[in-house]
Amino acid sequence: MSSETANQNHALVTRFFVTTFTGKEKDEETGFGYFGARYMDHELTTMWLSVDPMADKYPSISPYAYCAWNPVRLVDPDGRMIDEWRVDVNSGEVTKVGNKGGNITDYYSFGTTNTQGEWTLDVNKTDVEISRNQSGGTINSFRVSESNNSTLSIFHIPDDYESGFFLERGGPDTKASKQNKRIPEGKYGFVEHSSETEFYDKRAKLTSENDSKFVDRAILIHPGNYYGDSKGCLLPGTTASKNKNGDYSVGASKIKTTMLENYIRRNNWNVTLTITNRF
Repeated sequence: MSSETANQNHALVTRFFVTTFTGKEKDEETGFGYFGARYMDHELTTMWLSVDPMADKYPSISPYAYCAWNPVRLVDPDGRMIDEWRVDVNSGEVTKVGNKGGNITDYYSFGTTNTQGEWTLDVNKTDVEISRNQSGGTINSFRVSESNNSTLSIFHIPDDYESGFFLERGGPDTKASKQNKRIPEGKYGFVEHSSETEFYDKRAKLTSENDSKFVDRAILIHPGNYYGDSKGCLLPGTTASKNKNGDYSVGASKIKTTMLENYIRRNNWNVTLTITNRF
């Protein structure tokens, strides 16, 4: 092999391993970063070199602006439409990638991220749009997996950038009490629960504006690791796993329960929980 051929092959190999602060490949011939949908000039302007193919969705933002001029807080993995929150249904991680709804509305898409950090949208899980509680707090919960006995959700607190898991009983959804089943989708509020049992006393109890009798079910947020620890209540977790029978469990439940209880109390119990099925 001649030295000229070797140098050419070396150039072809190294071309795809030069990355920038965005983690994207740098084209050695042009010096531009390649994102898939378009190129970006990292050196002079930190701008896109072509118009955003989704520019009509954001008329107030320059179609050449990277991350809506906010690269410290936002990311743009492919140079296209600005999402707001991306929910990884495998890891449970919720990532902010845009500011589409500001502090008024939160927009969620669902998918997975591979080891290279590349996002793949799950087309079977439609996007979700949820309005925030403007006078209090907001918790958004998305049921993403289920077995005959258990239901696993990913919850998110958009104003605190907090997330975790909820473990519930299996479906189908039911309004009836004493069924050991999960509660229906919808919006819920909270009140403080009173019980003679210390474990349940002063826990956050769900309420429903559309069902005055719902509060009698005493659906609480409390610690627990397995579906058998719940009679319909929501068990928070920091981690989640699935056993050989396909049933889900959560870990470090006390830590997430305390975080949620503190958040609810900090907002004087004025917190809206929205539960959405996204199986």
